[in-house]
Amino acid sequence: MAGGLESDEFLRQNLLIRDQWGPTTVAVCETLAGANHLDILNNLADPQGRLHDLALRLLGLR
Repeated sequence: MAGGLESDEFLRQNLLIRDQWGPTTVAVCETLAGANHLDILNNLADPQGRLHDLALRLLGLR
């Protein structure tokens, strides 16, 4: 997950990592609109946030 407000180069590198590591390692590769690499953590802490949901799924809690 990357913030949609990141630079084009940051987003390109995010996709490159997913492409090189593959979907087994990087199952989700999305951008979060209106966020950058610092405030994307707010979505992780928000029980209604996409990143929060993905983290719980990764931990096997959903």
